[in-house]
Amino acid sequence: MHKHPILLAVLLFSLCSAPQALSQTFRYQAYLAGTKAGTAIVHVEISDKTYHLSGSAKAQGILKWFGKWRSRFEVKGRIEGDELFLDEYRYVEREERKRRELSVRDGVLRVVKNGKPRRPRKALPGTDILTGLFVNPRCHDEQLLHTGRHNYQLRRLDSPNETTGTSRCRYEIHDDDGDRYVASVEFAQLGDLTVPVKMTFGGFIRGRMELVEP
Repeated sequence: MHKHPILLAVLLFSLCSAPQALSQTFRYQAYLAGTKAGTAIVHVEISDKTYHLSGSAKAQGILKWFGKWRSRFEVKGRIEGDELFLDEYRYVEREERKRRELSVRDGVLRVVKNGKPRRPRKALPGTDILTGLFVNPRCHDEQLLHTGRHNYQLRRLDSPNETTGTSRCRYEIHDDDGDRYVASVEFAQLGDLTVPVKMTFGGFIRGRMELVEP
């Protein structure tokens, strides 16, 4: 313990002035046609200069019948003013005897499937979906998101409702396979972070994902 008053004052000042990272973990439940289909855990750390997202997801219920799919993911990036800069986006997914490792770094997409590296190629444009949902969570008029392998063009269909601290936005989504569907996302502030608390997807089979444990 510092007993000298000047040293103690310096220590207290450094502790009070140091940027404090926001850190919380969120658990989600996914449903497909009203039946439990999967779970996901997302850990979020955001400071004034950096962000770090990590977590895991796995199939459950009806989807588990078709294969024991599971995934681990991580995203690292920097915050400079209002701009976000991705340092690395990566995930590993497994399903029965299949394994895929994907990473995006320095604008390059790299994929290793079942231990065999694929030829590196230019990363997809836009923002990775985790950064878009957890680091820059708001209702954009238009937004281009990607999962590393697939792009999704979002166009907002209505104005956000920001009453009672909640934002709800409804989107028309076009993917890179040419499919079109409608989705809605609801954001809310939990603790010091704003995160998605409910996402619903229309189409041939309706699905949704809900926050179950902040």
